[in-house]
Amino acid sequence: MTTCDDIQEILKNPEKESMKIEFKESEKLRNGNGQRELGYEIVAIIELTISKGKMLEVERDISHQPNIFGVYDITGTYDALIIAKFKTKEELSQLVKKINGYEYVVRTNTHLVLNIIKEDTSFKNLILLEEKE
Repeated sequence: MTTCDDIQEILKNPEKESMKIEFKESEKLRNGNGQRELGYEIVAIIELTISKGKMLEVERDISHQPNIFGVYDITGTYDALIIAKFKTKEELSQLVKKINGYEYVVRTNTHLVLNIIKEDTSFKNLILLEEKE
C-alpha cells in the first residue's frame, strides 16, 4: 500500500517520472475516471438465485473473475448481486453463461446500466460530514 510519504516522494522526485505517471493513472482508475478510457463501458448488475447452503461458496468463486467489481449478499427475491464491467457484449455474454453454468446457481437476472449518475468508492464525503457533526 502506498503511504502519503511515498506519494510525496514520488511526486517531487524528477527521476521517478514513470512512477508519477503510474500513480496518476492508478488514481484515475481508483476514482472511476479511467473506466471509459480503458474501454469498459458496459456495466452489468447481475442478480443471482443460489441453492441453499452454497451461497458463500458460489460468491467466493465468482469474485475471482477479473470483470467482477463487487459481489454482495442481499435480501429480497435474489440471494446475491454482482457488479461487473466489460469492453464488449461478448465478454458479458460469456460471463453470464459461465455463471449460469455453476452447479448451484438456480437463475440469474442481468441488468445493463444505461447511465452512471454517481459512482464513488471514497468515504471522503462521509468523513467530512462526521467531522462537521
